[in-house]
Amino acid sequence: YNMYGWWLGELNSLVGIVPKEYLTTAFEVEER
Repeated sequence: YNMYGWWLGELNSLVGIVPKEYLTTAFEVEER
């Protein structure tokens, strides 16, 4: 779970660059 927090922290600075849909898709793939 900590790894997710770190990952989100790193992407937090790139939220403006990375589309929200892309992050959602990544989460769905990780959950599966």
